[in-house]
Amino acid sequence: MNITYEWVSEDQRVKALVDQWCSQDFVTIDTEFVRTRTFYPQVGLLQVADNQGVYLIDPLALTDLSPLTHLLEDPTTIKVLHSGSEDAEIFHYFFKAHSRAVFDSQIGAGVLGLGMSIGYANLVKAELDFDVPKEETRSDWLKRPLSESQKQYAALDVHFLYQIYQKHAALLRTAGRFSWVIEDSERMISAALPNDTLDYYQKIRVAWQLKGERLWLLQQLASWRELQVAQMDIPRARFIKDAVLANIAQMKPTSVQQLHQVADLSHRTVKQWGDTIVAFSNAANEIPKSDYPQRIMGPLKKEASTLLKSLRVFLEEICLVEDIPVELVARKKYLELLINSGLYTGAYALPEYYCGWRKDLVGTPLLEKLSQLDRIQQG
Repeated sequence: MNITYEWVSEDQRVKALVDQWCSQDFVTIDTEFVRTRTFYPQVGLLQVADNQGVYLIDPLALTDLSPLTHLLEDPTTIKVLHSGSEDAEIFHYFFKAHSRAVFDSQIGAGVLGLGMSIGYANLVKAELDFDVPKEETRSDWLKRPLSESQKQYAALDVHFLYQIYQKHAALLRTAGRFSWVIEDSERMISAALPNDTLDYYQKIRVAWQLKGERLWLLQQLASWRELQVAQMDIPRARFIKDAVLANIAQMKPTSVQQLHQVADLSHRTVKQWGDTIVAFSNAANEIPKSDYPQRIMGPLKKEASTLLKSLRVFLEEICLVEDIPVELVARKKYLELLINSGLYTGAYALPEYYCGWRKDLVGTPLLEKLSQLDRIQQG
């Protein structure tokens, strides 16, 4: 299937198109990028579809990206993405934009009961009965000129997304759930944006096993690595892997020689950065307890497993009545956060996930259910 598109490589044409797009209710957007050997994504193409056609924008040929930043931040025109966390990161780094008025079609499909993490190709197949070609999935989007096959592949993405959004938006508005998707899409955008480098340690899988000065050391090492890889523009794992940082924090080395015992830490890295790493480790000994990072929640305690099962059953009952997928409100991660917030005190606090549209539907009922279960347990 071939579709007509416009190749856009001039600043003035982009400016005119942005004026056109900002006058419409929505546009669909996708990006093609390369990120194999760099920290920052290298954007090769931006695709947009509106009610007049499909446009392939060559960012490598433009000198002024500000009109596109304006579009992304425009609060009145909805930008439709699919699984848009990487796109949001690109918009932040490349276009210096914090996207607003975003609708993620993967989230929309989840609200409609099509699966919480449905891929784009499966969504197109389910809704439009079309098999998306896969030949260009791993293309080099930075090369010029792009082949016609690459251009068609890129154009089809936003062309189909436009049709799917029209169908899904109508269904969601009829059900009174369109705003749910907008809210969750905005949460997805915020989660994709960079946080304070001192917060990165929270993403390291085994960080919950550390505490006190060792957790402080992991925090500092992870923050230091973030600054280094951003400056060098290389992937984190090419510098020092997460697991290696955790091993160093656990070891708390007092000499460069000890670092040679850390698995997967290259001799080259030790030679270049060993003194810095040991300096962080030695500094950990002088840190007052008041400066220790808050411990990270680990796996749910055994005594809370019954609570988790009870809450899951409770949510299934609500979802059956409300006709919504239970996966939409019963993610294990957030149920565990809720349980751990008051497991020993009884003062449960809703995670941010259970506020917003979920609060009246399941958030407040969950708090009431937990209070009821506590009374039964104490009685």
